[in-house]
Amino acid sequence: MVGFANTDGGYVLRNDAGEFTVYDDLFESGGSVAGPGYIARWTTPGGDVLVDGLEAAWVSANDPQMGGIAIPAWHHYRANGEADIWNRGWEINPLRRPPAGVSAARLLDGPRLDGNGNVRLSIECDFADVYEPVMTVRHDYLVEKLSVRIWVTFTQRWQGTGFPAFIKEPKLTLGFAAPFERVEVYDSAGNAVQTGDLTTIRNPAKHTLQLRRPARGRVRLLPADVNVVACACDQHRFEPAGRVKRYGIRKPWVGSGLGLDGWAEAANGRQVFEQTNTKPYCLQGPGGTLSRNWEIAKVDDAPMSLMLHGWEGGTGLPDCLGCARAFGADGERWTVFLSVSLATGWRF
Repeated sequence: MVGFANTDGGYVLRNDAGEFTVYDDLFESGGSVAGPGYIARWTTPGGDVLVDGLEAAWVSANDPQMGGIAIPAWHHYRANGEADIWNRGWEINPLRRPPAGVSAARLLDGPRLDGNGNVRLSIECDFADVYEPVMTVRHDYLVEKLSVRIWVTFTQRWQGTGFPAFIKEPKLTLGFAAPFERVEVYDSAGNAVQTGDLTTIRNPAKHTLQLRRPARGRVRLLPADVNVVACACDQHRFEPAGRVKRYGIRKPWVGSGLGLDGWAEAANGRQVFEQTNTKPYCLQGPGGTLSRNWEIAKVDDAPMSLMLHGWEGGTGLPDCLGCARAFGADGERWTVFLSVSLATGWRF
């Protein structure tokens, strides 16, 4: 049954796949923290915890320890002349406030039941670096009986003043607490395009699994039979108060010129931050361009993360600085569609 309820700091969204907790601001409890906008907890109807996003401290979105569904994150840089990379670069994700984190969060719509009996919820967050706001990320939820459908929109807010701003590895991360043993990847027509044994991946510093097939559209994680659909979208249409009038039409992740892969296509032609620590593995796209794969990382049996990269950036903030590219114009936006479900509940 589809529904919702208030909870401390946010909302619990319900359907036949379980309960999904979303916070509307940075939430702290007992020394642990979860960020706003994304799904911070997913519990199945049988009580299994698939996602547990309350973290003991700030965690990098490259670390499988960070739990959640549709977590926005990126490596962020300013050409400010500082010698220390940690004074000219920051990892930005929703687990903290500035000087590199969430500067504001707004509830735009809901939660509410629409005329079809589905739950709608829209939350928007501003992100800032040490100088000013640089990005807005909006999550639009449509909770149906069998799946949770999510449109995530990145809108660039740097206005071109001050030190030039650059971005590397923009992504959406899905971090799971449950153990998974196998992954199957399908295209939008249901054809298998890749499989992988997840039991061999136990240390992300040594080995991750790259999901490279251009036709990729759905990831199936076993044995829990979690399905994640991901594709690009065109832009929503909004009412003046912010409610969605029409959700963005879904398009293929690769080749549509939209979504995070479309952003990567644009970034290939933009100014490079610098060439420090840029080795051949940093640029594995066609003709030495940006690498545009998805990636699975895991620690022991669990936790595990599925990272839906726009483009990759090596092993962390200081690595592959040649992959950091100039921001686009103020207002440039890129939208991704995700759907999460159990077993046969998925759909594009």
